[in-house]
Amino acid sequence: MGKTELFSLYKAFMDCLCVCISKDASEAAANSKKKTENGHLIYSRGDVLQDRYEILSTLGEGTFGKVVHCLDHDRGGCFVALKIIKNLEKYREAAKLEINVLEKIIEKDPHNEHHCVQMLGWFDYLGHTCISFELLSLSTFDFLKNNSFIPYPLSHIRHMAQQICHAVSFLHDNQLTHTDLKPENILFVDSRYSVVYNPEKKCNEKRVNNTTVRLVDFGSATFDHEHHSSIISTRHYRAPEVILELGWGHACDVWSIGCILFEYYAGFTLFQTHDNKEHLAMMERIHGPLPQRMIRRSRYYTFIYHYDNKLL
Repeated sequence: MGKTELFSLYKAFMDCLCVCISKDASEAAANSKKKTENGHLIYSRGDVLQDRYEILSTLGEGTFGKVVHCLDHDRGGCFVALKIIKNLEKYREAAKLEINVLEKIIEKDPHNEHHCVQMLGWFDYLGHTCISFELLSLSTFDFLKNNSFIPYPLSHIRHMAQQICHAVSFLHDNQLTHTDLKPENILFVDSRYSVVYNPEKKCNEKRVNNTTVRLVDFGSATFDHEHHSSIISTRHYRAPEVILELGWGHACDVWSIGCILFEYYAGFTLFQTHDNKEHLAMMERIHGPLPQRMIRRSRYYTFIYHYDNKLL
């Protein structure tokens, strides 16, 4: 066979190879697109990720992605919660930060003694960062909601408060601020309950049998040395220094704890508002006037307060 025939054969082979590679790439892109909707991974019950995690059901959904109930076949078929992050760059970057915090927690609390949820592992699946956690039960908010917002008994509140304070103190000791404490981010380890009659309210109510809780969702947790966003926390649990944009530290978590404990005790949110001025007014009605040193440092001073330091 001459050089001309060899060159023609080589060219035909390369053309065929390029077509195959292009076709495979197109099919892979199409399959990836089929598996994603608005950034969320599309899945069905029975799907297995990484030849390990068998999806059983959806536990919850948020702006970050979804949390699913899985069987972990590499852990003897035990149940886990798998957080599947959206396949979008900003959420992948946020997931890296969360994993960094969770690894720090494991390093400092290897025996899970400080009431923070434990990460079991993480991996990438088709562009989705997936984080595996111990499986927990209902959040303290969902249990309250399912109980017609009947307040928790004082003995339950005491035990939950002790654990929440212990967990937050542990974070602060390790130069971390959670920044998003709320009843939705405090989960019962086991939310099974008994039904008892409440003579005061003249109705049956649910009483959780085990008040052991775990602190979850470290997606917004911030180390002391990291950049501090100006606005943090879910509105109803936001500290006054955050609203006034004065900068914040560990104390903002303590404010949130106070709001949470009130909600457990009363059955409703302490500061039910979506407006900064109204929020500050509600704070002042309960706690008295804010300290002058805070008011005058805020860049919102002239927009929110009269010359006599009273809210407009």
